[in-house]
Amino acid sequence: MIQEFAERKEGIASTTLRGGRQRLGNVAAQLSRRGAMKARAELCNEAVGVAIRLCYESDTGGGPANVDSATGRILIPLPWGEKGHRAYGLRSTEQRALRAYMQDLQNHKPAGAPIFCYDPLTRCWYLNYFDHNSASALAYWQRWGMTEAAYKERLR
Repeated sequence: MIQEFAERKEGIASTTLRGGRQRLGNVAAQLSRRGAMKARAELCNEAVGVAIRLCYESDTGGGPANVDSATGRILIPLPWGEKGHRAYGLRSTEQRALRAYMQDLQNHKPAGAPIFCYDPLTRCWYLNYFDHNSASALAYWQRWGMTEAAYKERLR
C-alpha cells in the first residue's frame, strides 16, 4: 500500500511538473510574441513620427519642403508606402500592418481630423495641414499611434 502510494505520488508530481513546464513554456512564448508585437508597433510609431517631422520641415523660403504647398500632397516616401518602408527601416509585414492602420484611422477618425488623408483617385497621400501643425500632429500621433493590439489585429 505504501509502495502504491509512493508510485502514484511520483506519477502525479511528474505529471504536474511537466504540465507546469508546458504552461510556463506557453506563457513565455506568448510573452515573447507580445513583446515582439509591441516592439514592431513602436517601430511603426517611430517611423510615422519621423514622417510627420519631415512633412512639416520647411525649405529655405519658409514653405513646406516635402509637401506641395498648394494641394498638401506629400512628396516624399511614407513608411506605410509600398517602397517607402525601406527608407524608414521597416519590414514589409510592418508596412502592411501600418498601412491598414493608417487607412482605418482615416476612415474611423477616432478624435478630430486625421493627419494624413488618402485620395483613391490620385492614389496619393495628403497632409492635413489645415487642421494640424507639427506639434498638434505629433500630439495626435502620440495619442492615436499604433498599439500592439492594433498591430496584431492588422496582421490577420
